[in-house]
Amino acid sequence: FTMLSGERLFSLYNLANQAGPGSFVECGVWKGGSAALLAYQMKQRKEPWQVFACDSFQGLPAPTSLDVHQGVQAEDEPKKDRCAASRWYLDQVCSELAVAHLVVPVEGWFDRTLPIARRRMWPISLLHMDSDWYESTWTILRNLYDNLADRAFVQIDDYYYWDGCRAAVEEFQSERKLKFELTRIDESGAWFRKPR
Repeated sequence: FTMLSGERLFSLYNLANQAGPGSFVECGVWKGGSAALLAYQMKQRKEPWQVFACDSFQGLPAPTSLDVHQGVQAEDEPKKDRCAASRWYLDQVCSELAVAHLVVPVEGWFDRTLPIARRRMWPISLLHMDSDWYESTWTILRNLYDNLADRAFVQIDDYYYWDGCRAAVEEFQSERKLKFELTRIDESGAWFRKPR
């Protein structure tokens, strides 16, 4: 139910344990394994918050020319089914862990869903960004950054893998005059806390 490495899953587990009060939000769900993990951690907290699982459930949108890994354009790199998975998988894994009541699926493309759904997500104590591309990453930050609680955690799954993802994060920092203190997780992922 997940393509995340063991290191990135363990990082999410640790961040969920340390996060303050607030919603957990995952952007990029695939088959729901990491969303279910976050919901299981939320269940242990016995707090009145939810996990918002945001995905098109149709796969990734088309990449742009900025979406490159080691000089290879994303459109030229074979990627199994472009991460397409129906919502059935999310429902199934959440049912198996008895956490379905804590998970709110937000179905559709981020640029259409997040401007509306963000009203229900405040405050966000943990944001998991598994969005791959430049445009998707920008859309998440533009719509959800201001919903982050003080010192909230953000994990970025593709920061060290896709150039476009990294460029979007760096451009957002520059535009907002921010500095994220990134901690590397593995060859692909990183996390930071919202700066004061």
